[in-house]
Amino acid sequence: MQKEGVIKPAIDTSGTLYFDPLGIKTFADLTANMVKKVSISIRKKGLENFLSNNNHEVFEYNTTSDKKINIWVMAGANYDVKEFHIAEKIARSGQHAIFPNQGDLGAGRKNDVYLYDAKTYIQQKVELKYLSGKTAKTVKSQLISGTGQANIIEYDIQSNI
Repeated sequence: MQKEGVIKPAIDTSGTLYFDPLGIKTFADLTANMVKKVSISIRKKGLENFLSNNNHEVFEYNTTSDKKINIWVMAGANYDVKEFHIAEKIARSGQHAIFPNQGDLGAGRKNDVYLYDAKTYIQQKVELKYLSGKTAKTVKSQLISGTGQANIIEYDIQSNI
C-alpha cells in the first residue's frame, strides 16, 4: 500500500519543519504515483519532488508554442547519443523525458526513457530506436529488435530505402 506521506521528527537535522505529503523519493515511488488515477497537479508535484531528491542533469527545450520542455538525465543513466537525439525531437513535440538510472530499473532493463505528457503528466515507458539500415532486411531486423522492450517504441528512421 502506498504511503500517503512521510513525516520526519518535528525538527530534522537542518532545524526546519518537514512534511512530505507525496512521499516520493525513489523512482519506484514516482512510477507508482504516475500510474494512479490522481489529479494532474499531484502527478506534476510527484515528478518535481522526485527530481528535487535525486541527482540529475536537465536539458531545456522550447516547443513551437514556446512552452518549456525538459529532458532529465538521472545520475548513472545509460544512453547513447542517438537515443538522446530522439528524445530531443520528442521534447520539441511536447513530452518531458527522463533517462533513468540503471539501478532504478533493475538488472533486466527493458526501456530507454519515461515520457511525461506536458499537459497531463501521465507516464509512459518508451523504447527509442534509431533505424539507419541501407537494406530492407537491415531495417526489418532493427524494427523487430525493439519489440518486447516496451509497449511504446519511438522510431527515428534515417534510411534511404
